[in-house]
Amino acid sequence: MAEMKWDAVLASQAQVWADKCIFEHPNTAVSKDYDGIGQNLHAVYNTHGLETTKPDATDAVDSWNSEVQNYTYEHNACATKEVCGHYTQVVWAETTNVGCGINYCLSAKYNEVYLPNAWIVVCNYIPGGNQGGQWPYKYGAEGEECSQCSDGGACKNGLCSDCSPQDEPDCECKIKCQNCGSVQSGDKCECLCPDGYFGEFCENFCKDTDVSCGGNPGWPTNWCNDSDYPWVDENCPLMCGLCTAGTKVDPANC
Repeated sequence: MAEMKWDAVLASQAQVWADKCIFEHPNTAVSKDYDGIGQNLHAVYNTHGLETTKPDATDAVDSWNSEVQNYTYEHNACATKEVCGHYTQVVWAETTNVGCGINYCLSAKYNEVYLPNAWIVVCNYIPGGNQGGQWPYKYGAEGEECSQCSDGGACKNGLCSDCSPQDEPDCECKIKCQNCGSVQSGDKCECLCPDGYFGEFCENFCKDTDVSCGGNPGWPTNWCNDSDYPWVDENCPLMCGLCTAGTKVDPANC
């Protein structure tokens, strides 16, 4: 799970949305700047014409987090007729940045009704969570924290971080390299793969997987590292120089 960072740009974006006094999520087809961004909303309002107390910053997060009782990890689903998507966004392992805004509205639009004397809290997240059928996080064995962090296995307070093991005493390197790869712990945590393997954890054997790699007709080498032909790098890592040829190893004999 990634260490969360406050993001001033996301906070500004969230504040703009809160200022609209609309207790609804933006339509990404219209609001293009929300593409790939997750969002949680929280409202406190009073229907008796009384002033509503401004919520504390933790009130919204506590409300979202309380939905954990509605979520079942085994099935990755909410209980019937219950809501849990706010909770899964809060704990989404790949989310790294968050920014929030808050606004008082005399009347906040919510579907076809209006919420009087409302405080609206908006938090935006990137990358956004709740992605089609994916689990919000992975369970690991005790002591395996950060072993599957993307972009290196630097670990701080049990969370995946971009901290530097070389410069920060509380930053640990916990990446787990496969296929006899060795851990390189310096400014970043990464695996040094033996010839024949590549990937963040040395998990991939170095070979081209399609007969079109370098074929005539087929996919020429000048299609490598070209965004117009992304499938070439994916299927032809050896031809494209993304790895070095080698023989398979026995992990038991590293």
